[in-house]
Amino acid sequence: PPSPWTMSNAVVEGWLQRAPPSIRDASLRAQLEHVVTQSREACVDALRKLENAQEELAFCAFWQSVLQERIEALPSELSSYARSLNEQQRRAALAPIDAPLLVLAGAGSGKTGVMAARVQHILASGVPPASVLALTFTRAAETAIRERLTASVGVRVAKALRVATFHSLALSICREFAAALEGGTADFALVTGAQQVRLVTRALVEYRIARAARPSSSSSSGSSSPDAPDASRALRALLHAKARGGRAEGVADEALRFVWDKYDAWQRERNGLDMVDLVRVAAEVVRTVPAARGQLRQRHSHILVDEFQDTNPLQMALLALLAPAEPGRVTAVGDDDQCIYAFQGAQGAAALRAFLAAFPRAERVTLEQNYRSSGTLVAAAAAVAACNRRRCAKRAFTSNGAGEKVQLVECTSVRGETEHVVRTVRSLVAAGSPLASIAILYRKQRCGAEMQAALLAASVPFNTRRSNFWRSRHVQGVVGLLAFLLRPHDDAAFVAAIEVLHETPPSSRASASTSASASTSA
Repeated sequence: PPSPWTMSNAVVEGWLQRAPPSIRDASLRAQLEHVVTQSREACVDALRKLENAQEELAFCAFWQSVLQERIEALPSELSSYARSLNEQQRRAALAPIDAPLLVLAGAGSGKTGVMAARVQHILASGVPPASVLALTFTRAAETAIRERLTASVGVRVAKALRVATFHSLALSICREFAAALEGGTADFALVTGAQQVRLVTRALVEYRIARAARPSSSSSSGSSSPDAPDASRALRALLHAKARGGRAEGVADEALRFVWDKYDAWQRERNGLDMVDLVRVAAEVVRTVPAARGQLRQRHSHILVDEFQDTNPLQMALLALLAPAEPGRVTAVGDDDQCIYAFQGAQGAAALRAFLAAFPRAERVTLEQNYRSSGTLVAAAAAVAACNRRRCAKRAFTSNGAGEKVQLVECTSVRGETEHVVRTVRSLVAAGSPLASIAILYRKQRCGAEMQAALLAASVPFNTRRSNFWRSRHVQGVVGLLAFLLRPHDDAAFVAAIEVLHETPPSSRASASTSASASTSA
């Protein structure tokens, strides 16, 4: 049978030719074109209503035949899948596709499944797979969504869908259209995290030298300026301000303003863009280049955004440019209680309110039933989240059992904390729990190092989820060398490569030193 998205104007033309003269009028074509865009469920509902309608025989017979053809041409998988959803999930999945939708999805509420069902509904309504864009924030989340979509719509259709992170989408837009900007080029370099730290470190060194050279900076006269922050803190503050649309001249802190000016100047010299700049330039392209805006809006006619609470103002601006308020074919799924990217400018509840402001016609659906956690965990998490007065209101609940109580242990030192964790792990293993079922979470790398030392001392085997492969120092060095070969003007990439290539393992240095000493003695 033909796929639902292959239906064309020929189908509408065939219906028009069959229509009895008594019902042909100027609006008939529009009505038939509207039927082509509807889901199987919508057609079934319309057919049911038509059976009870008090209309003339010719009218009813024609529309019954049209709806029946449409129902037979569409797949029935969605309806069977929709029956497995709860009422709110089904409402979100089957909401009208030509209107904006905001789904407030609490933890463990099945939001990924709802997104997959939503995509299924959009495809069943006649939208080509290539016109559907699903956005998220991390590669891991992108992979999870792609796998769920593959399971629900099949490998062939899933490959035709565009699933991307905001940054990969912005990168593709910049590569394709940035040359259309005044002074723009598609041959730019991506500024990595390691390069950013080096740039900021150098800028801070220059700032401290310049500050020390001022007469007012001497210790005798005192200084009203606060001490310059370390490189990591300065970089976080810089990227946070940039993600929220700020500019260097608007920063009150003198050190940060100096660093920002230097950072931008070095990026311009190297024709480089960091991850924040990627989104900013992509938004500028869509806003100022009509041809790019038209192509992108036509290419991505239906957009879904996962983890919407983690969007920052620049990403929200890009989304609003790609999906205009009318007709607003965009679905946002998020939960302000799970905002974890505030340090990168994410807005949490403010992002959800910004969506409703940008798309005032948006329908709002709340998913509150938790399928993952025990009743005790859901209640504890809800009690903590309720302390946030700015959050969007929702009431988390679950039909799962109460489960074990949450233990809150207050320790007087880091050593006491690590010792408690080691004792707990040992007691769990003694009770029959496999080590692979135990996870230790911590907030700071320093805490992680101390925890690992305690586990090693106690001979408890463990593995760590370290930084990903591409952030490895040696891999960054190789990538930097390749970047330098492609862009000889990129001295930052060259320095990064030389630093790594110049390094020698301590054992090799010791061996070389011994050999040299022996040669000298001889």
